[in-house]
Amino acid sequence: MPLHEFLDPEAAAGLTPEEIADAEQRLGIRLPEKLRQLYLQHNGSYLRSCVIDGEEMPLCSLYPLYTEGKTPLGENNDLSVALLLEWQERDGFIPMQYVPFCDDDAGDIYYYSMENGAVYYIMHEFFDEFESDPESCRVADSLEAFDAMITAYEDDDSD
Repeated sequence: MPLHEFLDPEAAAGLTPEEIADAEQRLGIRLPEKLRQLYLQHNGSYLRSCVIDGEEMPLCSLYPLYTEGKTPLGENNDLSVALLLEWQERDGFIPMQYVPFCDDDAGDIYYYSMENGAVYYIMHEFFDEFESDPESCRVADSLEAFDAMITAYEDDDSD
């Protein structure tokens, strides 16, 4: 199921095409049309009850492009694509071709590659694996393939 079906309908308003273009220019990135369409709906959103096929950890949020003014994900969460890219540039561990766009409940991040269009999942505890072999962290060859991997999450803690 597409990621947009799991966006929180109560999330912050979307950005205008001009705001997206301005953010892309300021951040030095080029978003694929699929992500642009998500940001037209919401500049960041919690995701409702979804998981990537084969994973146990539910997806948590679509990062806002930036959080100037109102923070779309609530007062205690100021993470944004802009902030994460700033950290990437400063620490130099993750090449700038990888654009963070969403995370899971453990805080591990999914990245879109501007170089090849693939989606990568970088887990904190396996960061060395990414550094030595980024392709080992590839989860989908495209955002469309990533969307096809998303399923509704059924919490079976009803025991």
